[in-house]
Amino acid sequence: MPNLASLQGESTRFILHPTDFSHTSDVAFAHALRLAVHDRAAFSLLHVLGSKQDQPPWDEYPEIRETLERWGFLAPGAQRSDVADKLGMRVQKVLGIDKNVTDYITKYVREHAVDMVVLATGEHDILPHWFRPSIAESVAMKGKV
Repeated sequence: MPNLASLQGESTRFILHPTDFSHTSDVAFAHALRLAVHDRAAFSLLHVLGSKQDQPPWDEYPEIRETLERWGFLAPGAQRSDVADKLGMRVQKVLGIDKNVTDYITKYVREHAVDMVVLATGEHDILPHWFRPSIAESVAMKGKV
């Protein structure tokens, strides 16, 4: 993990990490969590399902406490409350339902005063990049973060 001690300026108060549970999203999760620890920011993990019939993938969300333990920020076996008590962070896992992932993310950003969105960008498959922007690009264009 990068040393963030050299970052200057205002700290971030609320970081959002939209995830699709892919490997590239795991990398973005690590960066988002490290930034949240540094700034003692509120941190939300967001996954968007296409419909209410889809099964909520609660067991697929990245393990926040275990990651913080592995990095040495929390002692092994830390309680959920230790994240707030010892690190000054509020953490939540959010499950959204919308057929349009980009619209849901940008609406969430507006409604929750998110300061920073950290998400992975994926490879484009069928259509060339210039015909269809990634979710990350769409969120960046529509959201005001």
